[in-house]
Amino acid sequence: MQSKMLFRALYALCVGAVLTSSTALTQAPTAYKPDDLLTFTVVFDGAGIDQIGAINVNMRLTTPRREDQPSFSQEFAASIVKPLGAGKFEVSTRIPQYVASGTYVFNGVTAGPAALGGV
Repeated sequence: MQSKMLFRALYALCVGAVLTSSTALTQAPTAYKPDDLLTFTVVFDGAGIDQIGAINVNMRLTTPRREDQPSFSQEFAASIVKPLGAGKFEVSTRIPQYVASGTYVFNGVTAGPAALGGV
């Protein structure tokens, strides 16, 4: 019962997560290429943020996949997560070699206790 309540509390925190890019949000999109490093900060706010020990961040293609990239992936996940304090994480990932070209958005942020390795 207690783990169910914790999951619900952490799920509610995920809904309220605020993503802050390392570049200003008002700037035009930057063109990146495979193997470029993306780094950004994820900040949770609210009760129970001290219970978040691990997060996962996923990105998804929002533009049509090019015809010359039929087998390229349309999603990828952040691979390096560094806790910065209660509810604050630095997230980094390299753009995979075989990910489709186009515009990507954050598809999901999940969080959980460190012992569970995220949700």
